[in-house]
Amino acid sequence: MRIAAVIPALNDQFNFIRTNGFNPQKTAILEQEISGVIYHPNSYAEIIYWSPDKIEIQAEVHTDQLLVLSEMYYSEGWEISSHSDWKILPVNSILRGIQIPSGKHHIVMEFIPDDVWYGSLITWISTGILILFILSGLIIKCNKDESNSKTIYYKT
Repeated sequence: MRIAAVIPALNDQFNFIRTNGFNPQKTAILEQEISGVIYHPNSYAEIIYWSPDKIEIQAEVHTDQLLVLSEMYYSEGWEISSHSDWKILPVNSILRGIQIPSGKHHIVMEFIPDDVWYGSLITWISTGILILFILSGLIIKCNKDESNSKTIYYKT
């Protein structure tokens, strides 16, 4: 695969894709420049696990490569948890790409959106507060019941 000239604007990318000469098997359109990518025919990548929120890939590349996955590019929440310094790149305006340095790699991509983490935190905190209110209400009720149940003796 050869990489086309970098086209940062989305509308310009769509116009390039619409041209008669565009072949997605041979050309990848990127928003930003990447360096050092040289095609090597003996490089390989294999998806060893896939789920909607996690993808594991085993790769062996002999030169720096651009791995393009037929997965929708979505910038919010997806990260490469096995290599925190690597970035997921948009390719052809819609696909996910990863620049892989030469060598053997076990790559793990996970969907970990911040809003889910914050939502879980708020849920646990509010549940804890609710439990405290219920316990304090029960303690106050037990104390009132004890004070009402004391026997009062009258002398006649």
